[in-house]
Amino acid sequence: MKKIIFSLFTSLLLTSSAFAATKTEKITELLKLENTQATVDAVMNQALIPLTCILILSPEEEEKLKEDFIYTANFDSFNQLLYPFFEENFTEEELDDMLAFYRSPIGQKVTQLQPQLGAHMMQALQKWQEGVSPKLKILGEEYSRKYRQRSGEEAQACIQSKVGAPQ
Repeated sequence: MKKIIFSLFTSLLLTSSAFAATKTEKITELLKLENTQATVDAVMNQALIPLTCILILSPEEEEKLKEDFIYTANFDSFNQLLYPFFEENFTEEELDDMLAFYRSPIGQKVTQLQPQLGAHMMQALQKWQEGVSPKLKILGEEYSRKYRQRSGEEAQACIQSKVGAPQ
């Protein structure tokens, strides 16, 4: 009897480990479940509005422009920039928990609304910038008069050191 139970237990372990996903596979699934591509597409479509308003385009030409921009932006290369973040900041157990959330009904609702949220955030950011930009421009000019300025290369290096550049 003990041998039968041990055999069943061993085969169950071997079977389940065969289906266990690697951390990279879990991240890939998570990005799909999070609907990352639709969110990026929505943000890009929002960002293209000024260009589509400047150019005189038929609806078909406008759609082609959006497709060309999204294709050229290469979503897979964007995803590749996300993998190191997930690798460094989440354990496999945390990834499993996130996957369980995004598979749940509320997770699916969040996923469904994520592209709209991204577009809404872009609109809100633009509206907010319209109100605050003139004030920030004046403040920036005041500081520019008071303090010595870095060269363009020095400023770029400083920004990268503070913000961090994706690998």
